[in-house]
Amino acid sequence: MKINARGIHFRYSSSSREVLSGIDFNVEPGEKVALLGANGCGKTTLLKVLCGLLAPTQGELLIDGEPVKSTPSFGFKVGFVPENPEEMFFESTVEREISFILRRKKENGIDERITKVLNDFGISHLRHASPFELSSGEKKKTSIAAVVVGEQPVVLLDEPISGLDWNGIQSVEQWIRDSNKSVIVTSHRTDFARLFDRVVLMNSGTIVSHDLDVDRSRETLEKSGVLLLWR
Repeated sequence: MKINARGIHFRYSSSSREVLSGIDFNVEPGEKVALLGANGCGKTTLLKVLCGLLAPTQGELLIDGEPVKSTPSFGFKVGFVPENPEEMFFESTVEREISFILRRKKENGIDERITKVLNDFGISHLRHASPFELSSGEKKKTSIAAVVVGEQPVVLLDEPISGLDWNGIQSVEQWIRDSNKSVIVTSHRTDFARLFDRVVLMNSGTIVSHDLDVDRSRETLEKSGVLLLWR
């Protein structure tokens, strides 16, 4: 699915400060894009606008030529994983949490798909555990699994590797490599961003670069508060 954001502005009703200021942002079908930037630069807010959780105060947002709307059917097209996993948990077990979207869509082969995604993220042993009683890393992997199992054409991940150990990071990166979806992630780490087709750098509510060469932009990254890590 193609994403077109044109002249996006956003401010919270409780503040006069603009969080997003004139964002133009396009993503091609199947493209994988990393949004780099320091905390508070507007990355999370942009993701929430892209998935329909927040309505822009100004500008136009289209997915495959249609305006973004926060409706149940739109959720079948765009999956969003917040940085804090507990924001999306409400089921009694990991299995039920992961199967929720499949049950809503009334799809077949639910058990097989759950088993596969549990294996992919290394959380098969947690199938019958409460998602609220997991470690921070286990919660993170469960929240990602609960979205990617739905196979929405667009997947938005907010800081998906924060709180994960090396094995957890590897499982997330493997899913991104194998996926044919449009994937947009936020991060402040250069090592993770280099995995993506394109790196977009944000600073103070604006886009500084739409296609940043991470290896040649050390000074720009430092000024933008990005963590310079290399593998």
